[in-house]
Amino acid sequence: MGSGARVFVRLLVLLLGAMLLTLAVGQVDRPYRETVAYAGAGPCPPSASTAAAPPQRPCLDSLTAEVLDKERTYRSGPHGGDTTHRVKLLLPSGDTVWRKVGKPVYEVAERGGHAELTVWRGRTVGVAVDGEYSGSSPNAARELAMWALLGWSGAGLVLWSALGDGRPRLKLFVQTVCWLAIGAVGCLLLALSAQDGFRIGLTLALTVIVVLPALYTLIVVRET
Repeated sequence: MGSGARVFVRLLVLLLGAMLLTLAVGQVDRPYRETVAYAGAGPCPPSASTAAAPPQRPCLDSLTAEVLDKERTYRSGPHGGDTTHRVKLLLPSGDTVWRKVGKPVYEVAERGGHAELTVWRGRTVGVAVDGEYSGSSPNAARELAMWALLGWSGAGLVLWSALGDGRPRLKLFVQTVCWLAIGAVGCLLLALSAQDGFRIGLTLALTVIVVLPALYTLIVVRET
């Protein structure tokens, strides 16, 4: 490959990386803020935890619902089966909804019984029945990890364009795989750390597992 072609490849990669990085930076702010807000949310004041409370309240509402029914669905697939447990609830507002729960909650839920719901910004994030609890964090954490990984990939393309020589080689493939692997672990740790309120343990793990290997990868790229 001639020098002109290598320059063209580097410019093309730079453009693609810049586009991915710009897109990720523009989209990551909302899921990041939402994840951090959920991690720091506390219980709503008792006087505000009513059926008429605003649906977007940035605290954890506690509502009592009646269990109307429950169902268990089994779906088979090429790699085994998957069982889904759901309960049908009558909300204080009079609406009825089906909620996916874990097996322990499903087993103790009885028709006519009561379930305590944890609600955040209008979303049910937890269901408790007779001491058993089933909860899930908002999708913002997964969205945060996805956009962060996209931005990490874009940053890798930009750095390769700046530090590489434009030649497709086996070593480049190995470095790309390492960079993406570091990014995948790092984005997962970032989402978990944001959910956990950036406590020291996960933040330290994020630094050791991601930042140091990334710096090493960049040094290798620079020297080759």
